[in-house]
Amino acid sequence: AAKDLPVKEVDLQRLDFESLNKGTTTALDRFYNADVVIADLSESDHRASLFYQLGIRESFDMTHNIIMFHDRDPDETLDLLKISSTSHNFVPYRRAREGSGACIATDFQSTAAAGAGGSGSTG
Repeated sequence: AAKDLPVKEVDLQRLDFESLNKGTTTALDRFYNADVVIADLSESDHRASLFYQLGIRESFDMTHNIIMFHDRDPDETLDLLKISSTSHNFVPYRRAREGSGACIATDFQSTAAAGAGGSGSTG
């Protein structure tokens, strides 16, 4: 049962894109030594740099990387999924309601198929 699982301390740290992109020693150290990285690739001008940094993590077998993406356009979501590594966990999301800070994960396959006029399968 879940109650029998060991509890681990979690040290959640937010790292802003500008610090990572500037390559400050502290930012890079935190990014490369994190057990898990959750990167939001919603900003298109951040993607190349973040994919590069995630690629470096993967080259050191640090594959616990989660990519989040604001799912505004099914075609863009599918394109981002296609270029991301198979070792990434891909989590597209939408705002629960306009003006809300709450988000819900979306099913990228259903989203992509709907945008392409499909039946729910992406092939």
